[in-house]
Amino acid sequence: MEGLYVASMVPFDEDGKINDAVAREMIETNLAEGAAGFFVAGSSGECFLLTPEEHLHLFELFAEYKDRCTLFAHVGSCGTDESVRYAKAAADMGYERIAATPPIYFGYSSAAVADTTMTSRARWVTASTTTISR
Repeated sequence: MEGLYVASMVPFDEDGKINDAVAREMIETNLAEGAAGFFVAGSSGECFLLTPEEHLHLFELFAEYKDRCTLFAHVGSCGTDESVRYAKAAADMGYERIAATPPIYFGYSSAAVADTTMTSRARWVTASTTTISR
């Protein structure tokens, strides 16, 4: 993996909705300036402040560019089921990579986070018919 990957921001309009036109303009500008891909819905993109619908809408918006760049979907959430939902949706939209932050609010140990993550991952991989490349 080489190149510059942009931690994308989310533009909102005056009504608090994602501004698709401005987002597309930002994407096009970054691609024209040599970006190799985008990290979508991470902490620069309001990850934990987006509603599930906004999160998925953002994935869909960036998926329009999947043939022109590499996309990373941030699928982290405070709930495992929601993270799994995001990962499946991203895979269905053609994302090549996913990333997630572990739960941040509660004081879980690293071992507890790893155990839960591996259990959830095994459940998702077993149930999933879609593969995300590494």
